[in-house]
Amino acid sequence: MRMALAAIVMGFALAQGVEKPTESAHVSGPNGLEGWTLSHTFEGLGAEQFPAELVIAQRGQVIRRFSGKPFMWTWMFARNKNRVAYIASPLHFGMHCFLADIKTGKQIADYECFADPRPAEEPEWVKDLENFARTPTNVVVHP
Repeated sequence: MRMALAAIVMGFALAQGVEKPTESAHVSGPNGLEGWTLSHTFEGLGAEQFPAELVIAQRGQVIRRFSGKPFMWTWMFARNKNRVAYIASPLHFGMHCFLADIKTGKQIADYECFADPRPAEEPEWVKDLENFARTPTNVVVHP
C-alpha cells in the first residue's frame, strides 16, 4: 500500500499537463546560438506553468533540448561556448547544477548547488551559475 501511495504522489508532481507550453524570452549566445525555456502545467499543481525544458537553437534551427527533471529554474551559456549550465530540481529542495555539452547533449557534470557550508574547491562553472542565479532577473521565482 505504501509503495502504491508513493508512486501516486511522485507521479502527481511529474506528470506534465497537456496544455501548450509557454516560451520564455530568447537569450542570444555565441556562434548564432540562442536558448529559451518551455514552461508547462503539471498535474496537481494547478494552472500555473513551471519551466521544464531548455531549448537550444542555432541560426533558427532547434539543435538540442535539455529536461529539467522536472523543473529548469535558471540556465546560462557557459564560458566554454559549446556548453550550457543550468539549475534543475524537484519543486522543493535538492537543487543541482548541471553542465552539459550542446553538441552531444551529454551531461558533463552534476553538482549539488548552494551547499551550506560551501565546499572550498567549487568548479568555476558552478560559481558562475550560482552568481548568475542570484541576480533576480535570471531565475524563475514562484510564490
